[in-house]
Amino acid sequence: MSGGDAVPVIGLIGGSGTVGRTAALRMSAAGLGSLRIGGRNLDTAAAVAAECAGEAEPVRLDLADEANLEEFCCGCSIVVNCAGPSYLVLDSVARTAFSVGADYVDIGGELPAADALRAADTARGRTAIFSAGAMPGLSGLLPRLIAQDRPLRRLETYVGGVARFTELSAADGLLTRGERFGESMASMRDGRSPPIRRRRFAMSRFPVFLVRCMRGRI
Repeated sequence: MSGGDAVPVIGLIGGSGTVGRTAALRMSAAGLGSLRIGGRNLDTAAAVAAECAGEAEPVRLDLADEANLEEFCCGCSIVVNCAGPSYLVLDSVARTAFSVGADYVDIGGELPAADALRAADTARGRTAIFSAGAMPGLSGLLPRLIAQDRPLRRLETYVGGVARFTELSAADGLLTRGERFGESMASMRDGRSPPIRRRRFAMSRFPVFLVRCMRGRI
């Protein structure tokens, strides 16, 4: 912020999507600042802005256009990224936000994005938070908070929900696999994750929606 009474500008990327819309409405209702809602479809972004309780400006944004992304981030105190897919975005938005003096929050990203950002060494005193969603994010923080300052013999956690799983989320989930993205069915015992015994299975029919959302992404 440039002054003590200045209203912070929050740049919300992917603000017209399923998660982005919810983030926009929640931040606006909380009065956290003026919103700049970026999306590929300006009409959709404008519809979300119209729902917000506070000041909100819709902006057309193409993440693949570096100049467009930098222009969007300029003047923001913080940039919140709700767009994906994570395996393509990585740290690119964070680096742009840092270059114009903004902090960064990403609902996804996970360790590969954080690793890339550290390697780029562009922080200059700025802050970036990755995996700020529910899972990953809150689902990883709660066990730490529960175990903090109290003896634990055993802790079992289960993560799930009934939230809408979009085609982009499905593609991101399938393509963000690897050493730094975590391991399914993992458990921790005495600070270590024991080897996992997996069984092979055959799927007779691949779900149609997965085939559709994966087409052209591999």
